[in-house]
Amino acid sequence: MDSASSDLLPSASTSERFTHKLLHPDRVSDLFAEHKDKVAQVLERARRYVQQHPELEAAAKQVTLDELYALRFLLSTKSDDVNQAAENLEATLRWRSERLENLENARKGRIVYNDLLTKHSHVAIVGLLGGLHPTVVVRAGRANMKGIFNELTQDQLVENQLMFNEAIFHQCDLKTRETGLLCKQIAIIDIEGFSLFRFDPKFGKMMGKASTLSAVFYPQLLGKTIIMNMPLTFRVIFKAMRVFMPASTLEKQAMCPANTLKKSASECPFLKKFANGPEIMPPFLGGTRAMLPELQLDGH
Repeated sequence: MDSASSDLLPSASTSERFTHKLLHPDRVSDLFAEHKDKVAQVLERARRYVQQHPELEAAAKQVTLDELYALRFLLSTKSDDVNQAAENLEATLRWRSERLENLENARKGRIVYNDLLTKHSHVAIVGLLGGLHPTVVVRAGRANMKGIFNELTQDQLVENQLMFNEAIFHQCDLKTRETGLLCKQIAIIDIEGFSLFRFDPKFGKMMGKASTLSAVFYPQLLGKTIIMNMPLTFRVIFKAMRVFMPASTLEKQAMCPANTLKKSASECPFLKKFANGPEIMPPFLGGTRAMLPELQLDGH
């Protein structure tokens, strides 16, 4: 797993497989050629479902209900299961129809509850890794999780996480349509500074619920999660948190052996495979780019 081994994370071969997909993303045209008939079936079922439920029309328009959207749902099932893909797409449209305003605001970078959340944590997009994949840095080790739960309920935090995923998914969709390559999110989780005093056990359950819902509502979004600067004190907690995570999220996690308190992010085996990897990292990860205060992408 990017030169690091751990009983907490997937095998090195699994980790490398997902890295390869990010370095050499699938061409949408090739995926369509391979899955043409099944994509057509998923899309036809979804469109018929919307016709039967007119209240879902706004949600269908918001996501651009077409072959590309249906393809992501198909690719996220085991053995290209048309029924499962169609059911997940239908569930997603129902879910979206209940929060159209929040979703639209998220696409513009206005994430619900973010004003309260950012008082206790720092999460931001730092750029496009490899010029394709929106990359998010989370200063998890510095987050005051107890302070977060004093401000927000678990359901509100889950909604915040999903709306953040909406913003990223929208950018991935735009970049995929622009380039013809399947773009995905990369998450860099920095655990430096972790303190048991600021940690709240409810955080693991909240993240697990958000990840499980995201796996349905945002198919083929997560490309890889890189965990950096993990202290020994966090390993037991991390192992406990994994119980709540879906398998599709766990298999994309990897631990970076680089210590960015002492070395540059260029020492990270994953980041240095991308030409712009280290340069888009913020200074506390050994890079030169500041974390942007708002959700935005500028192509770097």
